Amino acid sequence: MFKKGTAVEEVTEFLIEKIRKAGIRSKITIIDAYFFSSSSYSITNLMKDILEPFKNKISTIEIVTVAKINKNDYERFKRDFSNYDIRVFKCDDFHDRFWIIDDSKAFIVGASINGIGRKHFFVQDDYLTQKDTDELLSLYKGEELL
Repeated sequence: MFKKGTAVEEVTEFLIEKIRKAGIRSKITIIDAYFFSSSSYSITNLMKDILEPFKNKISTIEIVTVAKINKNDYERFKRDFSNYDIRVFKCDDFHDRFWIIDDSKAFIVGASINGIGRKHFFVQDDYLTQKDTDELLSLYKGEELL
């Protein structure tokens, strides 16, 4: 549980450890309707901090979000992560936020990544079952944005 006002760095370290424990090999999928929404800090800088320890492992970043995105944030993300295969999917059907590592280890992140510290939220300690993870993966494949 993270309380309102929690430092972004504290959440970043927690997410890094979650990704490390999942044993990331090549891919991260983030389901977050507000991923490319405007925020008080750069989503690109935050994701750089989170993914930095895995830069030699990750080759693919998938983002599942709504169709209304901040074009400047999106373009900067694509530019700053140009060494990765970036795929952005449109899906308006998710309320919760999920992170999925290598299509096998999924967990719930209660707040949108661009809203960390604004309100109380949690990040799930355990991972979802493989059945639930497979179901999540089947729900967003479809229309790719831009």
